[in-house]
Amino acid sequence: MDRNTKHNKAMAKQKAAVDEGIAMADIERGVSILLTGDGKGKTSSAFGMVMRALGYGQKVGVVQFIKGAQASGEENYVRDHLPGVALYQMGTGFTWDTQDRESDIAAAKRTWEHALEMLTDVNYDLVVLDELTYMLAFDYLPEDEVISALTGRPESQSVVVTGRGGGQALREAMDTVSEVKEIKHAYRAGIRARQGVDYCNGCAPGDPPCRLHPLQVSQLAFSRTLRWRGVCALHTPITRGVLGRRHRTRLGHTDRRHPVPTHSGA
Repeated sequence: MDRNTKHNKAMAKQKAAVDEGIAMADIERGVSILLTGDGKGKTSSAFGMVMRALGYGQKVGVVQFIKGAQASGEENYVRDHLPGVALYQMGTGFTWDTQDRESDIAAAKRTWEHALEMLTDVNYDLVVLDELTYMLAFDYLPEDEVISALTGRPESQSVVVTGRGGGQALREAMDTVSEVKEIKHAYRAGIRARQGVDYCNGCAPGDPPCRLHPLQVSQLAFSRTLRWRGVCALHTPITRGVLGRRHRTRLGHTDRRHPVPTHSGA
């Protein structure tokens, strides 16, 4: 049997398997997706789905927890070019910037109310809850209430949740769970965050670019003791690992319910 014949037979077999899988998926409803893991690309992937939904003329809502203290590229674009997309941001920045747990909890609850409005509105085809997992990780929002809202949303509505960790209960409640794994990161080679590619919560237009800061992360959660994380040149050096260190005593390697976000992990 020549190479072309082998290829044709292999592709025909693969097509039959794909067609069979499509035929078996006969349930028509919205889906819930969790994008988690320690790699870069979770928020980026979620906004890719936003663009896809808009391409089909669907109604989209986005709620960003943590982000919003300074303007981001996605916020700028939605505000200037996508007036039909409902975007709400918690606006406090990272929790180590505020260093005020009670204030952070109050802000999280206010932001969650906006998310609830979208999750109960049948007119929304897609709702993105960016960085929601951190609100669960630091016990800012009640897990049962969040999961109940996610699973009780309108049948036709899809929801995307992003962020590290979030707990096993959240994973089990979602239809699809994808883990973005960090294999290699430009920061480790000393390459600065790039506008338009990396998300930097601390840098505003016109600010100097981010530099690097060596951070000793918690040994309770990771076997690796030294990681490089970006720290904005004009803002606090209190970054990844510092806030969550105390919580990590309860963590396993695979269930990072109290995670630490990267500077440019969008």
